[in-house]
Formats: sequence, C-alpha cells, structure tokens
Amino acid sequence: MQDTTPTTEAGFDLDPAEGATWEQVVSVARLVGVALDRLGLSGYPKLSGSRGIHVYVPLAPVHTFGRVRRFVDAVGRLLAQAAPDDVTVEWDIPRRRGRVFVDANRNASGQTVASAYSVRPLPGAPVSAPLRWEEVGELRNGDVTMFTLWDRLARFGDLFAPVLAGGQTLDAAERALGLG
Repeated sequence: MQDTTPTTEAGFDLDPAEGATWEQVVSVARLVGVALDRLGLSGYPKLSGSRGIHVYVPLAPVHTFGRVRRFVDAVGRLLAQAAPDDVTVEWDIPRRRGRVFVDANRNASGQTVASAYSVRPLPGAPVSAPLRWEEVGELRNGDVTMFTLWDRLARFGDLFAPVLAGGQTLDAAERALGLG
C-alpha cells in the first residue's frame, strides 16, 4: 500500500553499521550536506544521542512520505556510488559492515526516531541535539547531555526551529536527480 500521508520533513538517518567509525558517520553527514546544497536544499544536522547523525530537510506539507522516501533513497544511492567504502543503502545487515547505512525507510508514517532535544536512556543522559554544520565532527554523541543542553540553548537558541518552519519543496531536486 502506497503511503500518501503528507510530511513536513525529509530525514536522512545515518546509522553506523558494525565496524563503522565515528569519522565515517561525520564524513557521510558532510556528504549529505554537500548533496543537499548542490540540490538547492537546506539541511539541518542533529546528533542522534546514540550512535549516528540525522540530517533533516524541512519541507512544505505537500510531499507524501513515499515521495520523500524515494528522494532520500536516491540521494543515498548516489552517495553510496560516490563513497562506497563509507556509505551503504544495503538492507542485508551483514553486508553493511564497516559502512554508514542511509536509512530512507525512516521516512514513513509511524516510524520512530529520537526527536530533537530528547534525552536518550544511556549513561550520562546524552541528548539528541541539533547542530550547526560547522559543529559536525566537533561534537560527538554524548557531548550534549541533559546537564549541558540549557547552556547550549542559551548560546545558540533553538537550532531545530528552521526544520519546524518547513517551506522547501523537492520539485527542482527531484528533476535534477531524474526522479520527476
């Protein structure tokens, strides 16, 4: 059944497979940022609070989950071709080893993801924290905790606000990717 529910964001869930390094996660996040920039879209990175990074693309509520999933999958496949040692879209878990999985299927109604500013149930109380692009690679999961988050918010404000504001469309990016 095709999911036709509209969504207000595209999410790139960058999940390190067994044997992948944090440096690979950072590299893939930066590649996503470059790809989005070249496609004329703004993306916003966020530490997952656990092992990966999420990159959100705020959208006007005109795209279905299916359309967004197809877009994220297409970008993930291009990144996997460009950096096959670091990126995978492979569903077979053992075949992901040593690479970062771009999980396009998180773009579906009812899927769960650590929301912005949520405290993860891990030692040290890490927070799933939005980042500025220049912080990707500077900060790691666990660097922002429920104890340090308030100072960060006072310093930078709500870095997730642009995601909630939405406003972008995928039309031109889809044409550039041959999805139109």
